[in-house]
Amino acid sequence: EDFEMNSGAAFVGSVAAQRPRARVAAAKAAVKVAAVAATAATTTVNAKGGAWRNADASVQRHAISPTWAALAPRFRPRVERCNGWLFAAANGADTDVGFAQQRKQEQAPQQLGFTAAESSEAPLEIVKYPHPALRRENAEVADFGSAELSALVKRMFAAMYASAGVGLAAPQVGVNKRLMVFNPKGDAKAFLQQVALANPRVVKKSGKLALGPEACLSFPGMGGDVERHVWIEVEAQRPNNGKRFKVRYSGWEAVIFQHEYDHLDGVVYIDRLSATQRAEVQPVLDGLVASYSGPGSPAL
Repeated sequence: EDFEMNSGAAFVGSVAAQRPRARVAAAKAAVKVAAVAATAATTTVNAKGGAWRNADASVQRHAISPTWAALAPRFRPRVERCNGWLFAAANGADTDVGFAQQRKQEQAPQQLGFTAAESSEAPLEIVKYPHPALRRENAEVADFGSAELSALVKRMFAAMYASAGVGLAAPQVGVNKRLMVFNPKGDAKAFLQQVALANPRVVKKSGKLALGPEACLSFPGMGGDVERHVWIEVEAQRPNNGKRFKVRYSGWEAVIFQHEYDHLDGVVYIDRLSATQRAEVQPVLDGLVASYSGPGSPAL
């Protein structure tokens, strides 16, 4: 079995295509499996077996060919492996699961240095202004698909949800890498809205700007109005495999992306406040500086 496959549709297509009489059925099966996977993805993936029960119902409802009926038992373990490992993007990206990496982790978790349980036991702390990590230069992500990067992404999402945020950049948890996560819904249950981007860069942006309220998890107790481009085109890489892709964000998603992208350049949202609003929040900033007891000198 090929555990490198990230798509059930691709898996079914590749296996069925080995049988000359099943090639036409393989194409149909690939489409049907994609529909089944989408159905499974909308279930509670943490309830073991629940996703597969929905998939079974979908198969019966669509009444697909005998080829799929024969291959279904081989696809089932892949659906079950998705439980707790599904990473989906709001930009229509594929729901890469990383079966090969998970298989390695299951076989030798100690060699990889962490287990899924351990990664959730130590919640990440969101650093507050004027922590120097917020102003440091951030290195490009290079360890795509590693257990450490996978754990960092999951822990960043966990820290974001625990703080009732909608976005988080790696520098905000003291990790100076060009990595960000966000969910415009701000709800862990809306996992299909989750986005994780490595090494993003802006390739195009709107000429039109819009002024809107913003706040930041690294600046508690304050907020302000910031001008942002109404849409933005981005090129980035997927943390789980390094695959490059392009996507366009608009509206609320564009605002979130630009806010987190600023963090990757050492820019914080107070840098974009008007002089009047900066003066209004200065007492809060002074309080944060006065109470800072973290590592290094305060970075204002």
